Amino acid sequence: MLTIKVKYCGGCNPEINRVGLVESLKEEIEKKGLRVNFVGQDTENADFLLLVNGCRHACLEEEGMMLEAKAPVLSVEGEMVFGRYVGEREIPNFLVHEIGRSIGKK
Repeated sequence: MLTIKVKYCGGCNPEINRVGLVESLKEEIEKKGLRVNFVGQDTENADFLLLVNGCRHACLEEEGMMLEAKAPVLSVEGEMVFGRYVGEREIPNFLVHEIGRSIGKK
């Protein structure tokens, strides 16, 4: 089972449906035959850290947030992922691909 720690931004200027994105990601992961458990930001151990920034300002990207990560970071910044435009509807599939690549490296 995959464990993904989710941190949401404050939501002051969201360009995307942040909660809907996480729900869609869960569905896409499960379609691949994997089980996933999304946990809150207070959880210590996780396979991935998902930063869900509602806009491109990406307030969760502050240096301190990145230093605390003990797992690979998946960063959503509005309709951007890792600084690349993806589009809201395609973000879950893009993240599933990135998760698959990361799992394959282990």
